[in-house]
Amino acid sequence: MKNLTKRENQIMELISIGFSNKQIAQKLELSRHTVAAHAGNIYRKLQVQNRAHAVNILFLKAIS
Repeated sequence: MKNLTKRENQIMELISIGFSNKQIAQKLELSRHTVAAHAGNIYRKLQVQNRAHAVNILFLKAIS
């Protein structure tokens, strides 16, 4: 997704398929705090407040 870093895109992909921060942290070998920080950056960049809205934005961009 445009304007997201490579790591943020990885995390957004995992969020979009339903992974929790804990699961993402385990899969990418990061701390939960690091994942939460990346998720916060994603929400800020997408101008959303939560995971559901971020996933919705991702879906809408994919179909447009």
